[in-house]
Amino acid sequence: MIFCKREVRKHVFITNILSKGSCYNEADKHILEKCGITATHRRTKSVQQCMWRPPDPGIIKISCDGATHGNPGQAGIGFVFRDDQCRLIRLVLMKGISIEDNYMADCRAVVDGVVEAINKDWFDLWVETDSTATVTAFRTNQEPWRLYAKWRAARKKLNSFHISHIWREGNFFADTASKRGALLCDGDAELYDQRPSWLTKWEAPLALYFRFDK
Repeated sequence: MIFCKREVRKHVFITNILSKGSCYNEADKHILEKCGITATHRRTKSVQQCMWRPPDPGIIKISCDGATHGNPGQAGIGFVFRDDQCRLIRLVLMKGISIEDNYMADCRAVVDGVVEAINKDWFDLWVETDSTATVTAFRTNQEPWRLYAKWRAARKKLNSFHISHIWREGNFFADTASKRGALLCDGDAELYDQRPSWLTKWEAPLALYFRFDK
């Protein structure tokens, strides 16, 4: 019996060294400590909030996103154009863009969104994406070289341009559009001048959306 207890304690000790487990409450922790096991409380998830804000009068806001099936993989982009009234979705576009990685897909969503806006004679733009790397690249003039010429030509035509980041939880309209775009063949596009029938919800102005991080 004593030998069995020693063997059990030895295996428990080894398990304790290797384990990264955690407990949910004080009762669990007390039981584990009685067995010689050190346990920590599970980290509380952090909650971050974001808000979809409408643009100022005269500004068109482009909510955009890229999506891939794999990284790299079959990719698509989607963007939504809205004005300061937020009552009218000015334009929804999804496009297939062949094989890309996540970062390039997000950058192409920005550039193609701006080009499409220029084609509609909208020259005061606010672009919003859920990719921090993409925001940093365009703010510091370090966009991918493959997009350099196209982006510089488009940027010169704009009266004003601003780019910002928002969590995906506040960008789900464009996220949904980009995922549908990834199902299209390279170069194929779907264009809507009003809310598509497949879209049942979109971001409400000034509503709070929450992100739960582990």
